[in-house]
Amino acid sequence: MSVGTAALRAAWNLRVLALFLLGPVVGVVLVSVVFGMPEGLIRIAAVVFLFSLATFGILVRGELRRLMVPRRPPAG
Repeated sequence: MSVGTAALRAAWNLRVLALFLLGPVVGVVLVSVVFGMPEGLIRIAAVVFLFSLATFGILVRGELRRLMVPRRPPAG
C-alpha cells in the first residue's frame, strides 16, 4: 500500500471525527451571517479551528502509522 493511499484510508477511517470539525465552522458562519460577529471573535474561532485541525492531523498520523505496520499472517 502506498503512502498516499494509506493516508486517504487513514482519513477515511476517521471520517466521523471529521464531522466534529465541520459543526463549529458551520455554526460560526451561521451566527456571523444572521447576527454578525465582531472580528475578534471570528479570529478566536479561527484559532480554535486550527487547533482542532492540528489535533485531527495528529490522529490521522497515528492511524497512518497503524495502517503502515506490516501485518503478520495468522499462526497455524
